[in-house]
Amino acid sequence: MKRFDLQADGSYLGYEDFCVLNGLSTADKYKGGYETRLFKRVREFIDFDQRASALEDLFKLFVLNCAIRNGDAHLKNFGAVYDDVAGPVRLAPVYDLVSTVPYLPKDAMPLTLNGSTNWPNRKMLTVLGQTRSDLALQTVNRILDQTADVLSSITREVNVYFKDRATYREVGDRLGAAWDAGISEGLGIADHSLVSLSRRSQGRND
Repeated sequence: MKRFDLQADGSYLGYEDFCVLNGLSTADKYKGGYETRLFKRVREFIDFDQRASALEDLFKLFVLNCAIRNGDAHLKNFGAVYDDVAGPVRLAPVYDLVSTVPYLPKDAMPLTLNGSTNWPNRKMLTVLGQTRSDLALQTVNRILDQTADVLSSITREVNVYFKDRATYREVGDRLGAAWDAGISEGLGIADHSLVSLSRRSQGRND
């Protein structure tokens, strides 16, 4: 992965993960709720001019983690970067994404949402986007649908990849099943064959 904590001249950017931003040790990276540990901290630490886009990006990342069934989306896998200690702080790029459910079938979220580590459904994600990221319903729907479209597209490539690798085909099947559950149960799209966003949006009353 290309490093995102380096300046063009090779010097380091400032970087803090969300354990640090919450005043927690690494041992506590699985403690707390996403509402406070992530979304509230973005409001407190991200520069005002970038806060709206950071909250939207954080929501996109949270949705993706749920859709791919990433049970390792703990506080050290989210971060913030800055050029200078007295300068503006911005949300770090996405890093360290993994689907854990194919290997740990009963895996759940590492932090809570609404007090539970169960994977959220579309209604819960919608409420989160509206209340914690200040997103309009239309924007939330667009993000959820785009995530489903992208994963559906990638699933086709994944199937081709594992088709010719018999040794790992079982892993590929479990990965596909986890993503399928993430899209259908989490994003609320039972038939997630590729459908253009514009066509899908015509059938939904925002």
